[in-house]
Amino acid sequence: MSALSTTGTEMSSGSFRSQVGFRDVEVRHYERCLSDNPSVQDGPPIGIGWEVHGEQKFSVDEFEGSRELARQPDINLLMLPKTHRQELLMSAGYSQKEIAQSVRGVIKAKNQRRQTVNNLDKIPLEEFMENTKRSMKGVFCFGKSKENKIFMSEAQKLHVTNAAA
Repeated sequence: MSALSTTGTEMSSGSFRSQVGFRDVEVRHYERCLSDNPSVQDGPPIGIGWEVHGEQKFSVDEFEGSRELARQPDINLLMLPKTHRQELLMSAGYSQKEIAQSVRGVIKAKNQRRQTVNNLDKIPLEEFMENTKRSMKGVFCFGKSKENKIFMSEAQKLHVTNAAA
């Protein structure tokens, strides 16, 4: 959108209220591409690419007037059916094999997300085990730090002294 003007209006309390107006709406049409978004319920996910396939410029009033007819009150009416998405992708040049690969990728991502959700209750136990492992490693893994080398050297000396006595 192109800004028409920015003005300030002084209010009775002495503070200013900013106002912004718009002149034009620029609409860009982007290429459709095969996506990897796992939020699709069924079939291939469709997305937009970087390539612009056309632009249109409208006044704000003209744009809002044309959108009034296109507005959908029900979000479900905005979803594209699986067959329609497949047709759009095929007409964009994607093969049936590429579409099937994408659907398999979506199913795999959904399964991974489901597994993550199923394992959320196990996180505290896993954290406890990791912390315990790190603590034990610090106690039993000698030879890494200077302090551990000194400790091992002193322990050997003590062992030799006790063995001689």
